[in-house]
Amino acid sequence: MFTIPQLLKRTLILMLNWAIVSLVYYGLTLNVGRLYGNLYLNFFLNSVVEFPANILCILLLNRVGRKKMHASLMVLAGVACIAGIFPVLYGTKAHRWILTASSMLGRLFITAAFSIVYLYTLELYPTCIRNGALGVMSTFARVGGSVAPYILNFSDLVSGKVGRIMPMILMGTLSIIAGLLSLLLPETNNRKMMDNFNDVTKSGELELAAKTDAVLKEESHTKQPKQYSEDTKF
Repeated sequence: MFTIPQLLKRTLILMLNWAIVSLVYYGLTLNVGRLYGNLYLNFFLNSVVEFPANILCILLLNRVGRKKMHASLMVLAGVACIAGIFPVLYGTKAHRWILTASSMLGRLFITAAFSIVYLYTLELYPTCIRNGALGVMSTFARVGGSVAPYILNFSDLVSGKVGRIMPMILMGTLSIIAGLLSLLLPETNNRKMMDNFNDVTKSGELELAAKTDAVLKEESHTKQPKQYSEDTKF
């Protein structure tokens, strides 16, 4: 996981993603008591959104691809969390429901991202270390989940409206950062699973060759001389 450059890059990015996706997942769950509205209804909705989240994965995962979908969901979860600050800071009491809605939307996106990262991680590592890699990532997820309650305590350090939304801002920012970094990972959709370290090296070489070929084709297309028809007058 750490000796081959390709695997080292994947490992570091995935460690961060697992920690943050777990932090945001459990953070939004624990933050339900701080939302506006009925506590029991909010907790019910916070749990129900997991159903459409997993259905979303089933419908789109093979069509969109692992990397794009995971990155998009992480960024969307972050945007949803941060969007909740506007009704609190600039809205009236009638707009407070938007904070609750943005939290539920963020929970939906982060749940889908959590479901995808399991499969994505397994496909990014060869068979010889696949189980060990998943165990390491799961450990970092537990670390992120353990940090979640302390993130929520930031609201006690800052008074007023800003303190109420401080956890959402922190979780949203971290989620966006993790999502953007995951774009540096390779796509695994419809690709053969790797068996050993040699396959990792070959996959890196093939990916580089594919990118180089795409660049060369684009350059040749732009440099292609303009074709004139027989009717063109000079």
